[in-house]
Amino acid sequence: AVTFQTVNANNQGDYFFADYVNNWINVRDAGTGTVTRFATGAGNPVDLKTTAAGELLYLARGSGQVFKVAYTAASAPTISQQPQNVTVS
Repeated sequence: AVTFQTVNANNQGDYFFADYVNNWINVRDAGTGTVTRFATGAGNPVDLKTTAAGELLYLARGSGQVFKVAYTAASAPTISQQPQNVTVS
């Protein structure tokens, strides 16, 4: 399962980057330069994009799906559809 840290309005301008092999997404704070783990178990992320609304989209090659992470003032981000288990040989 994917585990996210809280995304919030303070992430505006921050740099998100991913590691395919280690299944994580990190974020670099634009103001301080601090790098923190944003997501683990991200299903081999290969591409990250942001929308005009500030949502983070990422392509998980391991599950063959695109996920959307969006900030809501009331709660932490959630995964709306859990990835399927996939066996690759």
